[in-house]
Amino acid sequence: MGTAYDREKQFKKDVEVIPERLASVEENVASVEAATTNLENDTTNYKNQVQMPYTEIESYNFGNAAVTGGSTGPAGSTRIFNRPIGKDGWLRKINMFVNAVGTVKVKFFTKNNDDTFNLEREVSLTTAIGLNTYVSDTDFNGFYVKRNWYLGYYSADVAVYCPSTGNKWNYWTKSGTDATGENIVINLPPTTQKFDYALNIDIDVMTIKHSNKHIIRSEKFGSVLQSDIVTTSGWTKGTNGIQSPTTGGWDSYFYYDIYSTLDKSKIATRIQVKDVTSVFALIRKYTTNGTVAEVNCVNKTLKFYASWSGGTTAPSVKASVTIPFDFVVDREYIVELEKDASNNIFTLTDTVTRQSVTLKYDNASVTTTADYVGKQWGAPGVMFLSGSIFVKSFELVSLVPKSVKNVIIGDSITEGYLFDKIVTPDNRWAAKVRDKLNGSCVISGRGSGDSADLLLRWDSDVANFNPSFVTVFIGTNDTTYDTWKANIDTIIANILAIGAEPILCAMKTSTIKTTANTYLRSLPYTVVGFDYALSTEIMLDSYHPNIAGHQAMFEQYLIDAPQVFY
Repeated sequence: MGTAYDREKQFKKDVEVIPERLASVEENVASVEAATTNLENDTTNYKNQVQMPYTEIESYNFGNAAVTGGSTGPAGSTRIFNRPIGKDGWLRKINMFVNAVGTVKVKFFTKNNDDTFNLEREVSLTTAIGLNTYVSDTDFNGFYVKRNWYLGYYSADVAVYCPSTGNKWNYWTKSGTDATGENIVINLPPTTQKFDYALNIDIDVMTIKHSNKHIIRSEKFGSVLQSDIVTTSGWTKGTNGIQSPTTGGWDSYFYYDIYSTLDKSKIATRIQVKDVTSVFALIRKYTTNGTVAEVNCVNKTLKFYASWSGGTTAPSVKASVTIPFDFVVDREYIVELEKDASNNIFTLTDTVTRQSVTLKYDNASVTTTADYVGKQWGAPGVMFLSGSIFVKSFELVSLVPKSVKNVIIGDSITEGYLFDKIVTPDNRWAAKVRDKLNGSCVISGRGSGDSADLLLRWDSDVANFNPSFVTVFIGTNDTTYDTWKANIDTIIANILAIGAEPILCAMKTSTIKTTANTYLRSLPYTVVGFDYALSTEIMLDSYHPNIAGHQAMFEQYLIDAPQVFY
């Protein structure tokens, strides 16, 4: 045990290391707390991304669930149907028609490059004779189904009914066994013809409403059109849709009577082509920098036109791509026009074959504004040129959340000016603020915009969201101080009315800058000193900063408005 002296010496050593050990414990506690926070954040992100309210139902029908004729498929083998799931989504409902009381396993597989399969998920269901309906979270635990998974089933004692009419699909077979695990070798290759055998199951796969999507306007064309939809002559309201006129042209369209210049947005439509010689377009209608994206069923092309001023004369075509599939009479197509800062993305999808084609055009890739395809300013709508179409749904969607930390609204310095002159969309001061906030930020800029123009965008680009802060940088293009002051007072009142904090920005260049900046700094709100941040050597011209100028503005924003990032 040692002498008393030895024990005392050891005791002193132990006492000396206590602070070091305590510090180590504190570090471990901090590490655990950080890991817990990360886990909580991951859980929140998962819920936001995967468990948000559903927006669409995607049905996959492998046969008629209410079949009254046909034969029964054999029990005891696994079948995998040769039709991949087309979208990610949440499994909500299963229907099947069977011949006996027993158990059926509904399975989802992925297919490997060597034609083997991996079982990803399955759900075991107890059956009664006849039609069975199973609902997520009531009859089984719902789960996420991914695009390009394959549906299959297995039962040892139940035969799934095989209709003699309706959809027919070929399939792979794993004979005499319940296929599980990975690298499953199929005994029988997919049938060379579409048999009457069809898995009699309807799966409602619902598209998730991700946290980065907010529907601003949505028209499903019920009994009455929404009051803010404007139509030119000849459009006819039908059951669950709106029919195009008998003749069309560049003056034939309908649109939402709203004005928006959001940085990230999308028009999403579902259009039934009733005549395969149809020509139609998605539009953003404005007096300048409007956009026309055309679907030409005759020539099988997607097209972008040069900036459109809203007139009846077609501008020149700036880009086109061939559609690699045929149009079918009365088939429905998803048509989408997306804006991502300077980039324009136009997509057409066949709802039956799920084939799609995309045309992209980046204004930042050209050397003159004359080659822009517009900036997607203005009212979203559909133009009809020829043939016959029936529009079944129409939405304007923001590609950022409804609830955001910050909305930034302004003029060309916010939107981005002449992206070909080195300054890219991601180099802008506003984009740097957005990225610092991990995307929780709406940007609405408009070249040559003044304070009156900003008020016109208020409802669509600010009030539609639930921001904690609204950053206003406007006045460079205003010429009358009294008008600017009246408008800025209204803007501030509007910000306070939605429960947000105003962040006001002083101007570097404007005929009213001295008086306006003095007024801003007399108010009891945060003012970002962009007038301090900018100097001649970091400007492209008298009004617009270069890359170094945008960086200086961002750094000034961090200094003057740190609360935005708390």
